[in-house]
Order: sequence, then structure tokens, then C-alpha cells
Amino acid sequence: MIEYKKEIKSVFCSKASDFLVYESDLKPISMIITDKVFILSLLDKKGRLTTRFLIAFELQALKWGEELFMYYKERSKSVSSSLSIL
Repeated sequence: MIEYKKEIKSVFCSKASDFLVYESDLKPISMIITDKVFILSLLDKKGRLTTRFLIAFELQALKWGEELFMYYKERSKSVSSSLSIL
């Protein structure tokens, strides 16, 4: 990781994206919310990554996805604030 220190800092400090870490037990692996689709990926019961996704297009599901995203965002810590370790 040290040999890519400059590149990692560049990605994490980009103004185009935010990188957040949620440090509690239940956490999504990835979440994508746009004005047209909500996609959610979770681990299975044994904590393993799967190729299964929840995908929704309905307005009510998009609203719920945005609320879920805000829930995690408000309780997460920015990775860029922890870059002193790099």
C-alpha cells in the first residue's frame, strides 16, 4: 500500500467523490442511488460477499434508498479525515 500512497491520497481527496466508513456491525457492502435506480448489496448471514443485489426502480423505493443512504452517511466517518496514516 505504501508504494501507492500518492495515488491513494489523490483518489480519497477527490472533490468528485466522498469515501465514508461506517463502523458498526450491520453495514452494506455497496449502495447506489440515482434519480432512476436504487441498488443495494449486503453480505450473507455468514458475512460473505455474494453476487446478489436488491435493485429497485419505483419512486417509493428510490425515496427509501435515499433515506437509507442518509442514515449511513450521517453515522459514517470520512476516509479523507483519516489520511494522516498514509
